[in-house]
Formats: sequence, C-alpha cells, structure tokens
Amino acid sequence: MNNLKLKKLDEAIRSDIQNSGLSIGSVYYILKSIQHDVEFSFMSSLNSELLQQENDNTAEATKNKSE
Repeated sequence: MNNLKLKKLDEAIRSDIQNSGLSIGSVYYILKSIQHDVEFSFMSSLNSELLQQENDNTAEATKNKSE
C-alpha cells in the first residue's frame, strides 16, 4: 500500500512538473525548497522520537531502581 502511494505521488509530481510550463531552474528551486522543508520535518520527528525513547528508558531505569 505504501509503495503504491509513493508511486502515485511520484507520478503526480512528475506530471505536474511536465505540465507546469516552468523553466527547469524554477522547478529546481521549488524542489530544493520542498526538500529542505521535508528534511527539517524528518529531523524534528526523528529527534522527538529519540527524546521520547530516552525519557522512556530513564523512567524504566528509575522504576527498576526503586523496586
């Protein structure tokens, strides 16, 4: 299912680029901007997950010490 969604997204993006009438430079600029935003969101999400995991590990260690 996930691969199908990715394939459809890829096809839609390529089609939109082809039909946009924009220069390759404009398309490049837009895609780089989107890439930056996606990378920022990904890193934020990853950092949040790591922080949660560290908090869970700390809570578990504290619980084990008190037992």
